Amino acid sequence: MTCSSCQAKVQGLLSKIDGVKKVSINLQKATADIEMANHISINIFQSALLEYPKYQITEAEPTPVIMPFVQTNSVNLPIHYSNCFYRFL
Repeated sequence: MTCSSCQAKVQGLLSKIDGVKKVSINLQKATADIEMANHISINIFQSALLEYPKYQITEAEPTPVIMPFVQTNSVNLPIHYSNCFYRFL
């Protein structure tokens, strides 16, 4: 992926998927960082891109994320972030 028009098109298609909270696409690395409410199968993302067959998407190795904590009275509760990392072919 080399241009911002393609980036916007793919980002828009992926953002329409139910449960997707945020999509960030890195043009230089040809990767998408997708934040979702619950896990969404790679097949759903691949289906969303059928409308724009110039790009395909596969799962990539996740980058470790440091989990923040919320302190409530005397209990520390981890905030759960559901992120998946994908690479464009």
